[in-house]
Amino acid sequence: MADEPTPWLDRRQACEYAHVGPKLLYRAVAEKRLRAAHVDGRRKLIFRREWLDAWLTATAPTIIELPRRDRGAA
Repeated sequence: MADEPTPWLDRRQACEYAHVGPKLLYRAVAEKRLRAAHVDGRRKLIFRREWLDAWLTATAPTIIELPRRDRGAA
C-alpha cells in the first residue's frame, strides 16, 4: 500500500503533469475552471489527476491529425 502513488499532486507536479506554467494553473483555479483543494486552510493548493484531466479536456482545442510524412521521400 505504501508504494502506491498518491492521487494528490502539488503545484509543481500538477504543472509537470499538465505541461503548463503555474500562472496558467492558478488563473484556471481563480476563474473556477479548475478544481483544487487547500491544505489546512493555507494558500497551498493540491490537485487530483482527474481534475487536471477534466480541465485539459474541457479547454483543449479540436485535435487535428496532420498527414504523416513519408520517411522515404526526400
